[in-house]
Amino acid sequence: MKYEGDFFEGKKTGHGKFEFEGSYYEGEFVDGQFQGRGTYYFADSGRIYRGEFRDNNIEGTGVMTFPDGSSYEGEFQNGKMQGEGCMWMSNGDKY
Repeated sequence: MKYEGDFFEGKKTGHGKFEFEGSYYEGEFVDGQFQGRGTYYFADSGRIYRGEFRDNNIEGTGVMTFPDGSSYEGEFQNGKMQGEGCMWMSNGDKY
């Protein structure tokens, strides 16, 4: 594990980058947790999420991009696509 960024009272707070097991999160931290806007790269799947985080979870609005070129833009809840959003498939179809 590796962290580069701001600290406040011994906790990751402010902007930083946290790398672990090939994955990484770069963005805002509050009291050591992913909080605010950031980018998360999933090493196991190649997915990239850019958007809002709350209490270390993907929560709010953002964009998830998949290795095949498809993407989802919309609402997320507890790390899952939930609510209103739009899915663009790699072949150009839109849902």
